[in-house]
Amino acid sequence: MGLRGPPKTPTKILKARGSWRAGLRDGEPSARARKLNPPAWLSARAKDVWRRLEPKLRAMGVLDAADENALARYCQLFARYRECETEIQEYGSFVNDDSGNEVELPAVKRAERLSQQLTRLEDRFGLSPSARASLAAERTDEEDEKERFFKITGFEETGKKSKKKSS
Repeated sequence: MGLRGPPKTPTKILKARGSWRAGLRDGEPSARARKLNPPAWLSARAKDVWRRLEPKLRAMGVLDAADENALARYCQLFARYRECETEIQEYGSFVNDDSGNEVELPAVKRAERLSQQLTRLEDRFGLSPSARASLAAERTDEEDEKERFFKITGFEETGKKSKKKSS
């Protein structure tokens, strides 16, 4: 029997979200982010997707060497999705069969199915607005120092001296 429930969110993502659950995890493997090259078996279009996407994922801090196969699948699926969309643009969504009846082009169903698969992978990699909205950027020590140095206390947003409330 397989694992039950939704897949676990990686600890790195939990920390970025500010979740208290991140502190409960021990021993999760973590690889160093390094530039990954596309596998030789990817199609030319999928390699183009890889070359555009891989640096972005690495910069976001969500790509490890262990994710190479998941990224390759995403790139290949995206390339197939684009092929379907190109076919739809060329022929339209509907064609007439031998009897003159209007039928949906098979590429439309394939594109819909691929779109659903891509959406799931995009959410896992943080490639959708809703997935990114749940991530919070961690503050650097430099940002904390700047805020401490430039922070002015005792003033409201208008710049006027505020009155201190007595307790």
